Amino acid sequence: MKNIKLLILDDDYDVRLNLQIYFEDEDIDCSAYEDSVTALSEFSNSEFEVGIVDLRLPVMNGEEFILEAHKLNPQTKFLIYTGSSDYKLSKELIDIGMTQNDVYHKPIKSMDIFVKKIKELSTSL
Repeated sequence: MKNIKLLILDDDYDVRLNLQIYFEDEDIDCSAYEDSVTALSEFSNSEFEVGIVDLRLPVMNGEEFILEAHKLNPQTKFLIYTGSSDYKLSKELIDIGMTQNDVYHKPIKSMDIFVKKIKELSTSL
C-alpha cells in the first residue's frame, strides 16, 4: 500500500498532536500546522492527498484555506473537523466537490472512521 500524505490544520496544539500521532501510528505520512498561512505555504510545495482542516482559525478560516488550497491542487481531498455542531457546508465548498459526509464534529468517537475515510479518499485519486 502506498504511503498516504496527509495535511492536518488545527490551531489547538493538543488536537493537532493527537491527530498526528494517531495517523502516524496508522502509517499515514502527516504534516501538522497550527495556522492556515503556514499550511498554505507548505501546501504549495507538497503533494498532499488529503487534508483535515479545522474551521475556526486565525487570519484565514478553514473554508478560506480549503478554497485557496484547492486552487493550488484540485486533486487534494479535504475533511473538515469542527467543534461547530450545526455547521453546514458553504456553496463554494459544495462546488469543489465536498459533501456533508466530509464534515466531522469534535470530539470524534472513533478515529477508525477518519482512517477509513482518508484511505477511501486517497484511493479515489
